[in-house]
Amino acid sequence: MFLLCWIPFFTCNILTAVALKTGRDALMPTMTLFLLTTWLGYVNSAMNPVIYTLFNHEFRKAFKKLVRNFKAILRILLFNLFSPLLQ
Repeated sequence: MFLLCWIPFFTCNILTAVALKTGRDALMPTMTLFLLTTWLGYVNSAMNPVIYTLFNHEFRKAFKKLVRNFKAILRILLFNLFSPLLQ
């Protein structure tokens, strides 16, 4: 999954570098293609927690614990953030 999402991005970057170095504008990817491949990589990164949750038992266990404790963690973070302002 990682390679399918990131190889197009790196290919566009390599083609851009080669086109700029050699002056061959025909190799230059379009801005639309560059943005599309960049966002494909971003989507892959956003999907990583889902992918790891599905395939890795230890990660799934830790993720469930984090979600269960999210309310307490958020309370501690907000308290530490705002308590100095209240003094």
